[in-house]
Amino acid sequence: MEKELYDVLNWGMMEALEYSECDDPHSWLGPHKTKNGILYNAFFPTAKSVAVKFKSQTLKMEPTDESGNFSLLVKDKSVKDYKLIVTYDNDVVSEIYD
Repeated sequence: MEKELYDVLNWGMMEALEYSECDDPHSWLGPHKTKNGILYNAFFPTAKSVAVKFKSQTLKMEPTDESGNFSLLVKDKSVKDYKLIVTYDNDVVSEIYD
């Protein structure tokens, strides 16, 4: 994992999601502006991979732990329209509009 991504992750929030102890998951999930760009976060416990599909490209999210948290840091100034492409551990693929 790149240091830049590692540094912007909220490890406590990811653990709270894993243990269902988070009372405001949307404060972490989805896109968020950071000083380094836009951070996209997703939580899919049974996924083996997640990607963010923009109009012109698809970028693979990095698994940030073993519980189903995935993140992607994009060097953009604003959030663009996107959907998530989730591949689950049974090889079913879903497109999810966030």
